Amino acid sequence: MPPRKVRTDQKPGDVDAQSSSDEEPRRSSPVLMSGDQLTSFLTAFANSQAEANRQLVESLMASHAAGGFTATPSPTPSSTSKAGNMSKCTARFDGQNRDPEIVESFIDSVEMYKECALVNDDLALRGLPMLLHGEAAVWWRGIRTEVSSWSEAVKRLRSMYGTPCPAHKLYRKIFANEQSEELADSFIVRIRGMIAKFPYVLPEEAKIDIIYGLLHKRIRKRLPGTRLTVLSR
Repeated sequence: MPPRKVRTDQKPGDVDAQSSSDEEPRRSSPVLMSGDQLTSFLTAFANSQAEANRQLVESLMASHAAGGFTATPSPTPSSTSKAGNMSKCTARFDGQNRDPEIVESFIDSVEMYKECALVNDDLALRGLPMLLHGEAAVWWRGIRTEVSSWSEAVKRLRSMYGTPCPAHKLYRKIFANEQSEELADSFIVRIRGMIAKFPYVLPEEAKIDIIYGLLHKRIRKRLPGTRLTVLSR
């Protein structure tokens, strides 16, 4: 092919114009997308994302069923709940009154608080000195090294300050308490507490008959056929 002849009379401005005209066909025109095409594209993208999510969930479920996941153990009540103590117990005992009723009332109050506040036996034993004053505190200081359990501490308290009453004296005390103006519910609870001090266990029918016989006659008239149900509650 013969060499191309270059015009010598062409000006620099003409060369630039020609280069620009040569490059113009090479430029790509911008791509325009209609509204329908955009909607179709977005729908296809959403469907692909949903399918990918579905596959991910299925793979997670499959690995969980195969034992791939280790479930985090839920905390047990014993690990999350903090055991209580005796610091807020209001029951006090000084040992001045040797009436067995006093020490029994003290023990009942402490046992009730211990149960409601979730105080274990070890903490109850360690907190017992806070509840003892005067003579009782001095007595406890002398024997505390010999006591190793809560049940033993209660037993020592009863043996020291709550000398058990003989059964025949309990019968005399019980039958000497007939209901007068006292409310029936309070009277029944008090008599049942006295019966609980017997050194042996009375049959439930005997307890009910004792209480029924001590009730006021106006109460007995209302309970001829239902006394077993009412009094045994």
